Amino acid sequence: MIDTIRWEVTYQNGTQLLESRGARYELIDRTNVRSFLLRDHEGPIVELVADGGRNGHNLFYRRRTVILDGETKMLFVVGWIPQGPFLAVDPGDHQVYQSATLVHGDPVFYPPLPFSFERFTVLTPSRIINPAHERID
Repeated sequence: MIDTIRWEVTYQNGTQLLESRGARYELIDRTNVRSFLLRDHEGPIVELVADGGRNGHNLFYRRRTVILDGETKMLFVVGWIPQGPFLAVDPGDHQVYQSATLVHGDPVFYPPLPFSFERFTVLTPSRIINPAHERID
């Protein structure tokens, strides 16, 4: 299931960086991001466009393993910090969930700790429920 969702970055000049071609999240040129898209084998699922103050520097993407209603799920969470929106894609249920904010203690939409190559700032301390299950690749 984990390999069913892939990201694609489109830069301002129209070139792309594709996870499906071996690109890694930390290699995104955050100074030139125009959009960040999640797709599966059937096609595009969600696309976030850098506009209205959004840019590659405040983009975040995480794969999170969560337990919802007693079921373990792999969700793909993406958004712009701090302004949002924040989306969670559930490939198992073919659902996309949205939140306007990140909430400490929420099982899905909790603030991420920034990696060294991410330049966003979470203004209040983050609460990672289980950091062993939050990863990128």
